Amino acid sequence: MGLRMQAEPVRLIVSSPLLRARQTADILAEALGLSAPQIDTDLTEMNFGDWEWLTQVEVKAKWPQALRAWKHTPYAARPLGGEILTDMRERVRAGLHRWQGQPGSVVLVTHAVWIRLARIETGEATADAFRNIEVAPASVHWLGATANKGAGLTKTSNAKEISCVSP
Repeated sequence: MGLRMQAEPVRLIVSSPLLRARQTADILAEALGLSAPQIDTDLTEMNFGDWEWLTQVEVKAKWPQALRAWKHTPYAARPLGGEILTDMRERVRAGLHRWQGQPGSVVLVTHAVWIRLARIETGEATADAFRNIEVAPASVHWLGATANKGAGLTKTSNAKEISCVSP
């Protein structure tokens, strides 16, 4: 991941405050010879409330109806004690707005739900596709601008401004 980013002129690394993201950001910053990453709370993973740190099997055993609702209507259902996806989407918009258009390339080290919503916000995917957007651990998703497409996340390496990394 770091070697691929060395081909791009990265100016800044910004991280979610969560430990796994900060560790990934620190490794990238060192590999790229950059200063310590900035922390942005808008890049934090979705708050899953009572579901945090539980497997899907455990959540299903305790709250089957709530999990079913979350799977079928993710924008309307809220994990118990957690954040609703529409609120998280506002954080994604704020983060994209803050870092898009900065001079040079910026790397955002964030999380799977954040990256899925960013791909929806930039028009690469539809809101209905939320569950089908693949975000593998340690994957890189490029956010850039091209003359034809405007801002959008791609997995290619042309005309980039921001890349999102999943720790």
